[in-house]
Amino acid sequence: MSKFSYAARFPALFAQINAGGKPVCFFDQDGTVTTNLEENGYNLCLHEDLLPAVREIIAKGGIYIPSSARSMADLKNCYATIPYLPIAANDGYVLSMPTKSTDIVYNGRLPYYETFKEKLSQFMGGILDASSKELGAYFGLMIDIAHPGRFACEEFFAENIESVSALSGGMEMTLVTHTNGITMEPVYNRGKAGVIDAMLPLLNIEDPILIVAGDGDTDIGALSLAKRRGGHAFKVHDGSMPGIPQYATGELFDSHDCVGLLKAIAKAMK
Repeated sequence: MSKFSYAARFPALFAQINAGGKPVCFFDQDGTVTTNLEENGYNLCLHEDLLPAVREIIAKGGIYIPSSARSMADLKNCYATIPYLPIAANDGYVLSMPTKSTDIVYNGRLPYYETFKEKLSQFMGGILDASSKELGAYFGLMIDIAHPGRFACEEFFAENIESVSALSGGMEMTLVTHTNGITMEPVYNRGKAGVIDAMLPLLNIEDPILIVAGDGDTDIGALSLAKRRGGHAFKVHDGSMPGIPQYATGELFDSHDCVGLLKAIAKAMK
């Protein structure tokens, strides 16, 4: 961990906070504000200091927005103790705004997975150590890349993508493979940069200080956008500090360092 205070590490950010600007924080979840994942790689633990820091930021007039590939249900459960929190789920496909009575869904509809889920359940009958996961606009199969049945599962997803598209009113779908699973999801989406474009005007906050943090490739667009707009874009690394990439303005060690920054922001706010 750096021996310097956060204000010393990021003087431009804290100068804006000290001048009365209000932070608007778009933060990724996994690897950014989470600590240990369970063995299946999906269930997560928020850093123990995150929620108190978020509450203090909100109490002082700032805003915190979780922006994640996870489902809206998962994210709302994570932040259940903080009411009226803006949330961007499924990388922005589904948004929740305190001023809206219902979630804002990209293109107004979700994919229809029910028939595919029934077929997948039958297909998975003889495959152990794998489980499906409801992700809202996305549908996932949690199966490790080294699992002997992984390739067959990827083929099954690929064979059924057109039928899911047809049952979803022609919505174009795609497959995304991860180390610990396979995801079927819509091709067209806001993306995390689009989340900022869609939500920032709706937040109605004066003197916003745009702060974005993320650790993965899906965060690059949002980090680049924050940097272009004169905001603060933090690449969260895992362990060592390999340098600030061109799309970021600063770097953080890990989730502990990231939440430490949020705590320092909360403390500095007037």
